[in-house]
Amino acid sequence: MLQYIFELLFPSFCINCNTKGKMLCISCAKSIFRALPHELSWVRPLYNYQNPIVKKIIKDAKYHHKTQGYIELIQYIRPEVLNFIQKRDFKNYIAIPAPQHISKTNMRGFNQAEKLAHTLFDTSFITIDTNIITKIKPTTPQAQIHTRSVRLKNTQYSMQANKICDTDTLYILVDDVITTGGTMKEMHRALSARGAKHIIGITLAH
Repeated sequence: MLQYIFELLFPSFCINCNTKGKMLCISCAKSIFRALPHELSWVRPLYNYQNPIVKKIIKDAKYHHKTQGYIELIQYIRPEVLNFIQKRDFKNYIAIPAPQHISKTNMRGFNQAEKLAHTLFDTSFITIDTNIITKIKPTTPQAQIHTRSVRLKNTQYSMQANKICDTDTLYILVDDVITTGGTMKEMHRALSARGAKHIIGITLAH
């Protein structure tokens, strides 16, 4: 009832076409073009970050705490992602959001990779584990680095896995945006060092 009253008083409008109803209407969501494959063949990016709708939604969530459009964009793609993962036959499935150093979490107020993981995988067959990988040193935000080699070096040895991994589990690394792949590579390295054999990545955009 309270949600209904709130919607009456403060209706949502699509951020792209201004249609009343949702922050991202289904017509605009269907118009967003998908990402091309990444050079890391085990990572699947979903949307092209250069699309202005995608870029606005991600930046609004990351820097302005406006997460409703972010959630709606993810929910449109959720069935496809779950189907893609479920086709792989494993005993267990564990999703791991890219960790942030505590200093960044305190500054931003939330971890956008965790928001992505929970929107995709809550109430599904996939367990979300936010503790298996820890960010052990702060790094410069990748968006502030414009050289590929520096980006890759920036994330090296910045994370550690905190437990021995199960060889019968599919580990699903989750992040909002992938560019050079430095964060994904570092998460993969940390998990592999503790015995993980089956690792894939899902990112909202590339």
